[in-house]
Amino acid sequence: MPAVTEPHDWCGLWMQLGRINAHEHKKLGKGNRIYLKQFQRSCYRATCKRCYLKWIARQANSATRRIEKYATMTSKKPIHLILVVPPSQHHLPVKLLRQRMSHILKIAELDGAAVAFHPFRFNHDTRQWYSWPHFHLVGFGSEQKIRKSFGRYGWFVKNEIERFSLSKAIICPTGIVTCSSRNSFDSIIMNPPFLSINQSTSVPPVISMFFKIK
Repeated sequence: MPAVTEPHDWCGLWMQLGRINAHEHKKLGKGNRIYLKQFQRSCYRATCKRCYLKWIARQANSATRRIEKYATMTSKKPIHLILVVPPSQHHLPVKLLRQRMSHILKIAELDGAAVAFHPFRFNHDTRQWYSWPHFHLVGFGSEQKIRKSFGRYGWFVKNEIERFSLSKAIICPTGIVTCSSRNSFDSIIMNPPFLSINQSTSVPPVISMFFKIK
């Protein structure tokens, strides 16, 4: 569970590394300059209250690279869909919803995907979170087959192609990302400490992935 343990005393501290030998730099034709690189220290632990966002960014970058590589290898374009849980199933636990979602995706013969679960939606008028469980899918397969398969179970599928951004779809402000495929699995599943739906601040996201392994 992310962001639940105290950080190290050095987590988040800014530090500098570099070379201040300007004389040698001048000899090398680099000018009378010193070279410094500033960076922020991080433990990159998922559980760290201060560094969990950097851990999320690492996971998101890794997921993005894998999707982009698969797209390059197969010459396929990833799709971004929202899989909306029907109201009659809103009371079900996330684990069961994820199992049902994975089962339906297998019926749809999905090649592979990253799927992010969002427990809430943000109302911009009231500035409040409200319960609206849904999944964001970024992957490879037939949108028509996915719509047909989820429609049989009462789920609604929305196409997000008009505002599709691979990196933004993966590193979502309120989600869990899980990945799977029909033939093999490579996954990290974690459940974040979600905020109350009455809180108007961002909900900590968690990232994991599943894809077809060849």
